[in-house]
Amino acid sequence: MGEKYGPLTWLTIPGQTVLVINAFEAAKELLEKRALIYVDRPRFAMADELLAADEGLGNYLPISPYNDSYKKQRVHLKHALSASVVRNNYSSLLETKARQYLERCAARPENILPETTRIIGEAIILLTYGKLVDERGRDYIQLTTRLLDIMIFSLQGYVVDIFPVGEQAISPAGYVPSNQLFPPT
Repeated sequence: MGEKYGPLTWLTIPGQTVLVINAFEAAKELLEKRALIYVDRPRFAMADELLAADEGLGNYLPISPYNDSYKKQRVHLKHALSASVVRNNYSSLLETKARQYLERCAARPENILPETTRIIGEAIILLTYGKLVDERGRDYIQLTTRLLDIMIFSLQGYVVDIFPVGEQAISPAGYVPSNQLFPPT
């Protein structure tokens, strides 16, 4: 494609404009030197609705737009996940979780995959929030699992994501209010 259309090619798909970079030099120039202009993610209108912004899930870092909130979260993550911070602050937690993992797998070897998922989730949640339940007593692992299920479902593609004008016509019949997705306990 690069030989035919050159190092940079714009594709316009209904609702989206995509820049295709066909050369390393062009990629380096745009993504290193001019990253702030081009860094962002596509907006998924249906996912935004399903992820219930009033629950704070619309700012979930992997799908949040590149804005001030995103930049602040990235700064905190960069510091929190640096090698020295991990070594000095998280080693005892990681050792505890590794011991718990081995104990759980020894007790129930048939559950090794779910235990792996659970223990990694617990470590991440404890590193992130310092506790496994929120202020309402809801299990963060279950909330995150539900959020991922919703994300997978909502990112499969909807007409409103292709034709943004359709956002105005999202049918209430298919809409699930956020309080039903994450009901108070």
